[in-house]
Amino acid sequence: MKDNLNYDILVKFNYDGEDYIIYTDNTYDNKGIFNLYGACLDNEGRLIEVDDPDVHVIFDVMIKRYREKLLRGEL
Repeated sequence: MKDNLNYDILVKFNYDGEDYIIYTDNTYDNKGIFNLYGACLDNEGRLIEVDDPDVHVIFDVMIKRYREKLLRGEL
């Protein structure tokens, strides 16, 4: 993960005893879509890459739902 990354936490959840977040760095991709990411959050607030495939499935679903809410103007 990048050091000194400025980000906003959009969703925080606990899974299997670990804290995870969905976050944004407030940038857009080349298609104009708001960038959203998933990561583990350590005790000191640092983002840690996740390699657990089960958690990636959760990230994918949550990010998709969050984007859908954005497009519908619910957020």
